[in-house]
Amino acid sequence: MHRYMNWALALSFVLTGNGVNSSVRTERAASARASSSVDELVALLPAMDMVAVIDMPRAMRELLPRLKTIDVGGISRLAKDIEEFTRMAGIDATKISSAVAGLTIDGLSAKGGALVIEGVDIDPKRIETAVTASHWQFQKIDQKGSSLYRLSRVKQSEAGTENAQEKSEEVYFALLGPQRAVAGDLATVKDVAGAQAARNAETNATLRSALKETRSSGLIRFALSLPEGLRQMLDGQGDLFQQLAAVKVILGALDMAGDQSAQFDARLRTNSKEDAAQLATNLKSLVTLGRSFLGGDQNAKSQIIGQLLDQVQIAPQAGDVSLSLLVPKALLDQWAKPEQLKN
Repeated sequence: MHRYMNWALALSFVLTGNGVNSSVRTERAASARASSSVDELVALLPAMDMVAVIDMPRAMRELLPRLKTIDVGGISRLAKDIEEFTRMAGIDATKISSAVAGLTIDGLSAKGGALVIEGVDIDPKRIETAVTASHWQFQKIDQKGSSLYRLSRVKQSEAGTENAQEKSEEVYFALLGPQRAVAGDLATVKDVAGAQAARNAETNATLRSALKETRSSGLIRFALSLPEGLRQMLDGQGDLFQQLAAVKVILGALDMAGDQSAQFDARLRTNSKEDAAQLATNLKSLVTLGRSFLGGDQNAKSQIIGQLLDQVQIAPQAGDVSLSLLVPKALLDQWAKPEQLKN
């Protein structure tokens, strides 16, 4: 699943193309179009546990360069591969108007999901050229009423194993009509491709409503409803986790500032003011405990986590608990120095 999510992330950037240096005028026009079509794209998604709206031109301009500097966990290599891949695919991000992602969750893992975009033409031939050069396989699949494609990579098994090859990663995409496409796992992509019109108004209604409360200027805005399996898992883990299990929805936004700092804001919606106050108190205690635990640890990674905890702000707001985290540029820069994190 880790590999699948890496490739899903890569493909989401593939579909944005390489228009990093778009003009302000073009970006504003794209933003205006996005505000009118996001609801339409969300309406194409089947029932999801999380829905997010992504400002793709900004992601390429502000987020991708930052990812290229972070060598931890192969992030920089992935970001560079994304940049090269999008160049070969030849898709112009300045024309993208809307991007919506949906995700289903099983326990603590992503089970599946899809990214739906609008405003850019996708040429399967260019995608085939790009994935082939990256040692992926490209296949067109017969699907009534839509153009469905599979991208997969096969790796050699370790010496001594029975099978000479095994499939390691796989992702699908489909063209939904002029300047619309979807990418993700097979079941979700087929479901979206088969949605000829908006679904029942109740589908993702809670998440749709929550998204409207998030900051419209955010780089990534999201709404999450805890799936029942995760609620049950949390419910048996003590008082704090029982309170988290009772949270109705989590909504918020991730943004990048002009000074290259990152800002994360979220709200946890509870059933009452009393529940929000109690949850806020317990979360503050948990952060304090974490600070104390890491305070005497001289490991570089622990020190960075401790500094992150220092930036966390938690407060009750009516029936919500607000949580904000400001990550200064200097702290982000430390993640770009893997030699420090190995100490």
